Amino acid sequence: MNTIGNVIIGVVGLIAFVLFFNLFKNIGKEKQDIEVVEKKVNPVVKVEDKKKVDDEELIAVIAASIAASLGVSVPEINIKSIRRIPQRTPIWAQAGRQELTYRKLQ
Repeated sequence: MNTIGNVIIGVVGLIAFVLFFNLFKNIGKEKQDIEVVEKKVNPVVKVEDKKKVDDEELIAVIAASIAASLGVSVPEINIKSIRRIPQRTPIWAQAGRQELTYRKLQ
């Protein structure tokens, strides 16, 4: 009977602990007032020409790197499409890998 009583007291204590923190977790937080913000409409500016030039430069760099890795000249390769592959690893993991690689190279 003593063990069962201790278990019951422990469970009741844990429940009281959880309720205490759930009731008082919002103390000290400021209420956020909801403000209505009017957005100003800016005129549309066309920047297609700059983007197109940037895309052409990017394609040229990618084509040059592919040609260099294959050991051929750029006119010998035919690139049909280029698409971005989504990043699967978090940025912090990539930074860690780069840091470890850099340390090994030194």
